[in-house]
Amino acid sequence: MTHPTSGHGVDQVTGRGDEHVLVALSRELDRVVDVKEVSLDGDRMWILFDNADFVLRAVAAAPGTLEVQWTAAVRETPPNLGTWWTDWRSRHASTDDLVAELLRARSRISRMLDDQPPRLTIRLG
Repeated sequence: MTHPTSGHGVDQVTGRGDEHVLVALSRELDRVVDVKEVSLDGDRMWILFDNADFVLRAVAAAPGTLEVQWTAAVRETPPNLGTWWTDWRSRHASTDDLVAELLRARSRISRMLDDQPPRLTIRLG
C-alpha cells in the first residue's frame, strides 16, 4: 500500500507510513532559513531555532492527509527570560503544506515576541 502523501509504503515496524512524510519534510527545511538543527526519531521530529523549539508528531494518516501534533517552546531573547509553551494540531496534504504551517508558526512567534513590552531594569547602588 502506498502512503497518500509521501508515495512510500506503510512502515513495516509501526504499520503506518507517517514517518516518511516527516523525513521528506526534513529535506524541505532548507526553505526555512533560521533552522539551527533538525532531528528525527520514528514518528517525531525536532526543529530547533534560536528562540523556539518545535516537536512534530505524526498522529494519523487519512487518505491524502497527515495529521500532525505540534508542540512549541518559545524563549524571549536575553535579558528577558520569558518562556511560553503551546500545542496544536493541523492536517496537511503535502510537505509544502507542512513547511507553510511552520513558516506561519514562526511568523506568529516573531510577532508575539516583538509585542512583548520591554522589561523594567532595576539599578542598585
